[in-house]
Formats: sequence, C-alpha cells, structure tokens
Amino acid sequence: MTDPIDTSYVTTLTDDEMLDILRQVQSGELSVEQAERLLGATHHGHEDQAPSDTGLAGQTFSAPLGKTANGKLVFERGAAGLYLHGEALSGQLFTARFERHVPVVRVNGGTVTVRYRDFGFGLLNWLRYGFNPPQSEMTLNADIPWQLDIHSGIAQSCLDLRSIRLRKLTIHNGVSDVKLILGEPNDIVRLDCHGGVHNLIVLRPAPVAVQLTVHGGATSLGLDNQKLGAIGGITTLETANIKTALCRYVINVHGGANNFKVGAL
Repeated sequence: MTDPIDTSYVTTLTDDEMLDILRQVQSGELSVEQAERLLGATHHGHEDQAPSDTGLAGQTFSAPLGKTANGKLVFERGAAGLYLHGEALSGQLFTARFERHVPVVRVNGGTVTVRYRDFGFGLLNWLRYGFNPPQSEMTLNADIPWQLDIHSGIAQSCLDLRSIRLRKLTIHNGVSDVKLILGEPNDIVRLDCHGGVHNLIVLRPAPVAVQLTVHGGATSLGLDNQKLGAIGGITTLETANIKTALCRYVINVHGGANNFKVGAL
C-alpha cells in the first residue's frame, strides 16, 4: 500500500487560471513572486521547504520487472525538465536519474509514483528556479504496455514514446513547452490534457490516424496540413483516414490551446 497523499496544499484556482498565470510569467506580466502569491503557496508552508542539499548531485532509481505485465507511471506533483523514453531493459521495470532536486519514488506492483518534495504547487513551482527546471531522465521498459498520469502539469520536457506501447496518457493542470513523440498505436489510444496547452508539439508516424478536439478555444492550432488561427468554442480536426482506422490517437484538450501542433515524423 502506498502512503495517502496530503492534499492540504491544493489551491482553489482552476486549471485555466493556473495556466494563465504561467503564461503571464513567461511574458513578463507577472514576476515569479507575484505568481507564487496568486497560487497561495505562502499559505501552505511550502516557502519553508528549501531544496535539500542531498539532491544537488543527482540520484538514480530502478526496480526489478519481476512478473509485471503492465506499467503505470504517475507524477503526483508535476514534472519539469523531464526526458522520458523507452528501451528493452533487461529485468528492470524502469531506470531514472534525477539531478539537483530528487523526488520520492515509490513502486507498488507495476505502478511507479514520482513525487517531488518541494513541488507543492506543481507546474509553476519550477519558475522559482529561473526557468531552469530540475533535469531528469526516465527510461521505461518497452517490453510491457504503459499508462502515464501526470498531475499538476508538465513543462519544458520531451516525452519520446516511440518505443512505448502506450495505453493512455492523462495530464492535469496544463502543458507548457513540451514535445511528445508517439509510435504506432495498437488500439484506440486516448491522450487527455486538462488545464490547457501552451507550446505543445505532438509527432507520430505519418500513416497513423488522429482525432484532435480542443475545448475552450485555440490560437495557432494545426493537424498536419490543417491550420487554424484564432477560434473559439469546441474545435475538432481529423485525419482523412479516421473513420477506417482501427488503431488511432484520440487527443482531447480541455482549457484551450495556444500554439499546438500535431504532425508527422
């Protein structure tokens, strides 16, 4: 059994409001300190949680594969500076190395849970490090299928999942400056982003069918040769083979999108 998660730090801001704060910091409209105050970080004790010295030199993690048939990777408090990919690891479920800020990593069966001690308000906490987020690399065993669940957002990261048999990807609380590289799906694979996206590039093999739906409006949205400027409401783009493809990606974004492109490798 894993330990219960302390949710006392969670702010009352909506996903859209959190993403908007990130955009304002990136554009210079807000300082990092102003963003932290808006997030209510000073009211939950996280200003006292300085990064520990033990995390400065980095640390590696791994776990044996055993009889695990399915994997699940969970980031409980966001991810930034992450390079994630897959390989045929001999007898290992995963390997990982975290630089500068070392999280708690728990393994329960096939579920790998990563929880940063000092990422108390998720996606935006890395802003205090001057847009130089902690660097981390994770390798998942490509011999088993995986589900990915990222809470509190993801920023400045590359998820190279070409070798991964992806079952599902869910991101909560926003995406900013991320590249997602996908392989051939072997089923209908859902990719759900809650809290909006900003500067997201998704690449997949050219013949793979895609259905893309954005809820909440979009600016600079594209699927292959289909390109849209500023639009409102709900927008759906599809590849021509979507109706006949048995295996495809279904991408849903809730909270709007800015500069979101889906293309071919």
